[in-house]
Amino acid sequence: MAITEAQRKMLDEARAQQTSIERMPFRQAFQGATYNWGEEIEAAVRSVLPEALGGGEYEAIRDELRARLSDYQRQYPGEALTAEIAGAFLPTVAAAVLPGGQGAAALRTAELATRSGRMMRGAKGATVAGGEGLLSYGGSAEGELTTDDIAPALVSAATSIVGGKAAETAISGAGALGSRVINFAREKMGTRAADAVQAELLRLAETSGRTVDDIVNDIMNGRVMAENATLAAAVRSLRSQQGPASTTIDEALGRRATETRQAATEELQEGLAPGMPGNVQKAIDASDAELSKMESAMYKKAFGEVPNISSEIAEVMLEYARLYPQAAARLTEKYRRRNIVPIFKQADDGALELARLPDLEDAEILRREIGIQAGMEFKTPGKEGLAVEAAEAERTFKRILDAEYPGLADVRASAASLRGARESYQEGKRAFTGSPDDAEILYDKAVAKGPEAVKAFQAGAMAQLRNKLSRQPGMIGRLADPERADGQILAIIFPNEGLESIQQRLDIAEGARDLRQTVTRGSMTAPQQQAAAREGTNLTMTDISGVASGDPIAILGATRKMLSGIAPGLTDAQRNQVAEVLFSEDPQFVRRMMTNEAPIDEVLRKIQGVLSMLGATARRTVAVEAGQVTQGEQSPATGLLGMQ
Repeated sequence: MAITEAQRKMLDEARAQQTSIERMPFRQAFQGATYNWGEEIEAAVRSVLPEALGGGEYEAIRDELRARLSDYQRQYPGEALTAEIAGAFLPTVAAAVLPGGQGAAALRTAELATRSGRMMRGAKGATVAGGEGLLSYGGSAEGELTTDDIAPALVSAATSIVGGKAAETAISGAGALGSRVINFAREKMGTRAADAVQAELLRLAETSGRTVDDIVNDIMNGRVMAENATLAAAVRSLRSQQGPASTTIDEALGRRATETRQAATEELQEGLAPGMPGNVQKAIDASDAELSKMESAMYKKAFGEVPNISSEIAEVMLEYARLYPQAAARLTEKYRRRNIVPIFKQADDGALELARLPDLEDAEILRREIGIQAGMEFKTPGKEGLAVEAAEAERTFKRILDAEYPGLADVRASAASLRGARESYQEGKRAFTGSPDDAEILYDKAVAKGPEAVKAFQAGAMAQLRNKLSRQPGMIGRLADPERADGQILAIIFPNEGLESIQQRLDIAEGARDLRQTVTRGSMTAPQQQAAAREGTNLTMTDISGVASGDPIAILGATRKMLSGIAPGLTDAQRNQVAEVLFSEDPQFVRRMMTNEAPIDEVLRKIQGVLSMLGATARRTVAVEAGQVTQGEQSPATGLLGMQ
């Protein structure tokens, strides 16, 4: 049917009017972002600017903007509604990306964990929706707010609470439904690794009988995942296939064997010979020299305090010199070589007599010479009786001197303690040459002498251990084994508070040494060949995703895994990644490599995040529209629907 002239005229007028109306989507978006307060905000800003820059009176600018926005909404309802929704979306995006938004999202997740959390979240959401409705009503008001606005403002708030929360719940609920569907699928498929590397690591963990937590705890205690007897064949197989994984494994094997052995040796030495790093024998020799100087200084001080002995002690000396002339003769000869006036001389009748008044040092030296003579006679056949008499005479003379001069007795006791420590050191060096019973007897002997002797005994044992560790590679393992003689001896002599720690350290070092030997020696055996055949045979989420997308290569690979159990094999880069995890000493890295979530979980998180933002945007949009409708204005939505 042809258009009449009157109808054409009406259409031309409508087109002219449409052309004259300004399109302002950005101002409409600003309205959505500010709950209909956009024109007030713009008018307030422009009111302080000069006229050349668009300034003027606040009310005039505000009213002009309202009129122009009203015309725009009426003429372009669809565009205006889209712009307004986009504006309502902006605060939600800002909350997600600005600092603090992530914390709010985490809090929201935590609230969902309990019933009370869900109730709190619901009440909080209703309050927010109601507040948004009130704010939108105020922004839509064209005049001053009065008491007459209370009722419609409450209607706007109620509309926002009911409609806004309903929209938010409906959209966000889609995410919950999707989560349930995907979780159901995951339960039916079982646990799947994210990729081939993780799948291989989980397969190896299952082979070793260790959980991921077990493996991480082992690493925190000084071990690595590869140091497990049941995984030796797999490590050997991985190394045999050359490529970067072989280099990674060789370097790790050598480094681990060296570092764990060094750590065990250092802890042994710190426990048995604290304060003596390095060569224990050298430290003891230096200590002996210092002890000898100390002993000489103590005796010198004691002798200086008694310049001359009493006449009674002098007579005792003369009597012992006559009983043991050989001891007196050796003493006289020593003094002559040192240009010291001798103590004794021969009278005309050949008998010994005092040449001068002796001092305390003279008496002590004579006592020692008598002891030396006793020792010489003990070694001479047929003179055992004389030896016993001489030894008893030496002891009696010492008691007489100690009773007369207590200071000398104190020095002698200190010197005996120092000599006892040196003797204990030598006995400690024999600790690992006999049985555990022999070692226990020697150790108890040192304990009886006192703490210093015990320390010296332990230092001697460490000196011997350093020699054995450098010559006998298997010594670490024997020390780590409580069933072996060396392990039992170590348990006897090592300080109790550090025994458990050193046994663990030795066990780690032995595990690293044993793995190195197993992996690097000989040709591939049946267990290694079987390990190579099983490499990469577990299905991964990547496999499943590829099959679902119709990828023919993925379908072929998954079919081979399921039917034949023979893997297409890992790439060189993937094998190297597996090797790096097997020998990693970083527990967090290992946990991350073995437990990172599958791609499907990442997709789910993104979907749920988008739906959450869309739900919040829907709530805000309803609030903006409620404010406009309650004010009696034509909102973009009502215009689009043809409502007045």
